[in-house]
Amino acid sequence: KNPMLACGLVGFAPNKKKAADLNWIKLLLAYSVTRGTDACGIYMNGESVKGVKDEANALNFMGSIPLEIDHSCKNKLIIAHTRKSSFYSSNADCAHPFTYTDEDTGRSITIAHNGTITNIFEMCKKYPIDETGLFIDSQKLGKIILKHGYDVLNYYKGHAALLFSFSDEPNTLYAFKGSSRFTEFAAMEEERPLYFISNSDGVYVSSISSALSACCNLEIEVKTIHPNTVTKIKDCTFEAVYEADRSMSNVYVAPVRHVSHNTNTFHGPAREIEERAKSAIASSK
Repeated sequence: KNPMLACGLVGFAPNKKKAADLNWIKLLLAYSVTRGTDACGIYMNGESVKGVKDEANALNFMGSIPLEIDHSCKNKLIIAHTRKSSFYSSNADCAHPFTYTDEDTGRSITIAHNGTITNIFEMCKKYPIDETGLFIDSQKLGKIILKHGYDVLNYYKGHAALLFSFSDEPNTLYAFKGSSRFTEFAAMEEERPLYFISNSDGVYVSSISSALSACCNLEIEVKTIHPNTVTKIKDCTFEAVYEADRSMSNVYVAPVRHVSHNTNTFHGPAREIEERAKSAIASSK
């Protein structure tokens, strides 16, 4: 695991449309500064607000932009993110969460990602999407999930913990964290952390277990999101809606090499070198 590529995730799924304790959300964001200060953002009251430049640090962001819950908004869901940049600049275009709409269905996804997808170009070929205006792996992964569903979670290479929601399911949070291995017989390891606690308000989610413990004063047990499972969280109930098989997803498989049994025959660059050598010998006679 590379700690330098560890962004912070914060989420809230309401119980029966109750609102989050905003002090808890702010505390979770403050803790998440330790996981990234290149950019930040929060989806609440049905819209996203991004923090970049002077507001890239979530502490500065919360100091300059008042976070208030609009009780008239029916969607009480919250998804927040602190970014540790691995690719591209930390401008508003690359700050999570991202929202995309499928033009065919009108359905939208809002998503935040912790991790790096190293084969995202291959995934975009396997699961075609319109990549216009997409700069980083997280954006493309979100669009793939919106357009093609969860099958991509079996095949991406790298690391992922995700929080996301869909426009046609208000107050419903989806969570996923990958678990994989890099050699065939190694034990499965968590790719990125993701924890939660539940109370009468709803379910609070964070990349940092100690942040959740601080919120509840150690009075609520901190639990971990089940690995390789897309978990639907609504009204404090948890439903496993998809199980990904990542047992071989990050295992390197060496390409098969075809070697000629005729040791006097060369191919490719070796053949070219052989021909040049013969030509040089012939011209010197």
